[in-house]
Amino acid sequence: SAQFAFLCSLLGYKVLAVDIDYQCDFTNELGLTYTDVDKSIYDIIFKNTPIKECIIELNPNLHLLGANEDLDDIEFELNRSMNREQALSKIIKSVKDDYDLILVDCHPAKSLINIAGIYAADAAFVPAIPNKLGYRGVARALNYIRDIYAERYFDGNTNASGLSTK
Repeated sequence: SAQFAFLCSLLGYKVLAVDIDYQCDFTNELGLTYTDVDKSIYDIIFKNTPIKECIIELNPNLHLLGANEDLDDIEFELNRSMNREQALSKIIKSVKDDYDLILVDCHPAKSLINIAGIYAADAAFVPAIPNKLGYRGVARALNYIRDIYAERYFDGNTNASGLSTK
C-alpha cells in the first residue's frame, strides 16, 4: 500500500494515506515511526481534533494521517460508540475533495476499526503475495469485505468498485 501511495504521488496524484492499523506498518513504510505521529484517527474520532491538524505532509502530493500507540485503545472505544461503522466515513468525506486518492490501510484481522475503514471505502485493494497462503488470505479478505459491503448495499450507501491483488 505504501509503495502504491508513493508511486501515485510521484505520478502527480494528490494522495492521503490513512493508517488505522495499531501496528503502524503503513506509517513505518512511509518513513515515520509511531513516535513521530502526535495525533491519529483516534484523536479525530474521540477527541474531536480537526483532521487537518493530524495530517502530515510527506511531499507535496503525499499526505499521511498516521498511526500511533493511541490506536491500541480504539477497539474498546469504538465498542462503546453509536454508529461505529460510520466513524471513519464522516472523516474521509470531510477531506475527499482535497485528494485524488485516499488509501486506508487496515490490519489483517476482523475488528471494529477495519469495519469502519471498509465501510468508508469506495473500493477495496488487497495486496497479497502470490502463493497458496496469500491466495487463501485474499479469499478470506474478500468474504469479509463482501459481508460489509452487503450491509452498505442494503442501506444504499455504497459505490463499491472492485478488488486488486499484488
